[in-house]
Amino acid sequence: MKKILFLVTTEYHYLVASSLIFETYNPENGFDVTIIQVGKFNSVRFKDLNLNLEMLNAEIIELEEDILKQQNFKEILNDLLNRDFLYFISFLEHIAYNVIISKRLKSKYKDKITIVLAPDGMKPYYYFTKKAIPSRAQNTISIYKSVIKHRIYFPYLFFTSWNYGHLDAIDELWDRLPNKVVNQYGKVVKKINFLSDSNTVSKVSKFFKFDINQELEFKDDVIFYTNNILFKQKLYDLEFKLLSDLKLELPDKKLIIKFHPMTPPNQLENFKHLADLLIAPKYPAELYIANLENSIVLGCWSTSLLLFNETCKYFWFRKAFQENGIMIEIDLTNPTDHIKEVSSASELAKELIS
Repeated sequence: MKKILFLVTTEYHYLVASSLIFETYNPENGFDVTIIQVGKFNSVRFKDLNLNLEMLNAEIIELEEDILKQQNFKEILNDLLNRDFLYFISFLEHIAYNVIISKRLKSKYKDKITIVLAPDGMKPYYYFTKKAIPSRAQNTISIYKSVIKHRIYFPYLFFTSWNYGHLDAIDELWDRLPNKVVNQYGKVVKKINFLSDSNTVSKVSKFFKFDINQELEFKDDVIFYTNNILFKQKLYDLEFKLLSDLKLELPDKKLIIKFHPMTPPNQLENFKHLADLLIAPKYPAELYIANLENSIVLGCWSTSLLLFNETCKYFWFRKAFQENGIMIEIDLTNPTDHIKEVSSASELAKELIS
């Protein structure tokens, strides 16, 4: 059996990983799957999920979200290093777990293992500016703290870059839109598909125990908004203003808001005053979007909008943030043909009738 290792930290990562497993990396095709899950099943991120894990035929290794709180990580790492994996597929490039595991696996197995960075959010499609240096330094320090805490052999000079594919251990970048990937470091870029057919969509839905008819009482001619984690209050304030304006512009359309698990409580209270339906982050947004009909799919710059439903119209509010000077750490290019960018609710309303 060919051994393959995934590292997942979100329900979106499980969406992609499960789709890849059902389509390709399964025992029927000769693969022995191990999944490292960062965050326990009782953590904030995963506590509301009720996954049908048996469908994956995989070993699940649960780790604490904070690597400094993880017990026996050195022993877990040494066990992984002895397993002779053919692939290591991760999604978050510069979390401490990934940096340490990737570098150690690559150092030991060299060309015998392929280290893969799979898609997470919009990271494959933008550059970070120099204004990101403080956060890069903070992340680097946290990684070395983890190495010291767990007394891990780590003879590498390393400084975080948020630019995609920077980590030298990475061999390949996998993406649905390979021609749009910002590939500054000459990595091999390969096209992948997930949720690519009705059979896979059905299997992934069963894996998540997702039933659209129980989740949405209305799914035709609605506004479906999925928000990002925005980090700064002034971004959340602008988000709320844009949605408030949209309700005034399109009062006859029901607004469904699917919020990010890290959305702050005060923003959730704001959403309650706007939304006709507020959806908790139990299931990936893509499972909802795939089932909408003749609707508006909206986000700031959410990756979930990459999933194209031909009956719907797609919009990003990213321009509004840029024009207000509060999205300055990244230079993002829209990688799709189906998402239109607008800077206000009124501009979106005009696009609908143009």
